[in-house]
Amino acid sequence: MRSALWASLAVFGLLVAALSVFPLSDRLGADGDTSQAATQVSKVTTGEEAAAVEGWGTPAWRDEFNGSSVDESRWRVRDSETEGNQHYDWAVVDRDAVCVGDGVLRIRLEELEEPVQDGERTRYWSTGYLDTQDKHEAQYGRWEFRAKIPTDRGSSKGVWPAFWLTNETLGEIDVMESWGDPTEKFRPAQFVETSRFTVHESTKGDRRSQGWWYEPITMPGEDSYMSATDFHVWTVEYTPDSLKAYMDGVLAVHLVEDEELVSGQKVDYSWIWGETFTSSPWEMNLNLQMGDPYWTPAPVPSENTRTPTDYVVDYVRFWSFDG
Repeated sequence: MRSALWASLAVFGLLVAALSVFPLSDRLGADGDTSQAATQVSKVTTGEEAAAVEGWGTPAWRDEFNGSSVDESRWRVRDSETEGNQHYDWAVVDRDAVCVGDGVLRIRLEELEEPVQDGERTRYWSTGYLDTQDKHEAQYGRWEFRAKIPTDRGSSKGVWPAFWLTNETLGEIDVMESWGDPTEKFRPAQFVETSRFTVHESTKGDRRSQGWWYEPITMPGEDSYMSATDFHVWTVEYTPDSLKAYMDGVLAVHLVEDEELVSGQKVDYSWIWGETFTSSPWEMNLNLQMGDPYWTPAPVPSENTRTPTDYVVDYVRFWSFDG
């Protein structure tokens, strides 16, 4: 039993290390039940007073998605005709795959009637992508969103939703990313329906990076997670001397220059306050990708990928850092 346990831990270590290699740049994801009943949300934190956070005050920027269309004063909605498709993705970026209604933003992954040949890649799906380029950026602050991720157990093969920050100097902070199930390559059951926080010194993947699971990884035989079955809140706070990540208000990661304070692990994290992170401000990205370089690198339509499927976002909020 001891040798089997250590073998499992070794697999976990290799997978965690592998996930730090590839940044989230050039990516996109999906959801199971797309009915209105399944995605009606109660905005339990709507309003200035409810959204106030101790030490941060009220949001300086927010989108509650209460209208009938995307607010293009806040978001750029990308399209393959103007911004092209994503390098890691196996879907066509289509602005019509993004919509707002019933108090939520939906990014829909849907199988195309006819696949699109794009260079050497055949793209079988359409999907959506929003960012705040030329709309909103900030060097430090608190970023938070509430969403239902479409990485349902057994029906989301290849799906990859994310909320992430990028800047002009190639830094990257992945506030949340998650991967669908089942996978083409082996992945332990303990990773199904989990989510991850990652930082990359370079979005090209050629420099230092580190990632952490929001949900504590369980051991074989223990109950697994079901994070795709409901809405959750992911938060990142980045200041000149600290980087924190939360899921549903629970602190998962707390970095300072020489230590991760939740685990007590002593590591040099000074690069997170280095040139690529602090030389230009951060903009936001919300997207849903099909296919990934980890477990399902070349997806094709399958009964294990239920479409259409939606990445449903209740709100996105930002608090300014005032020093």
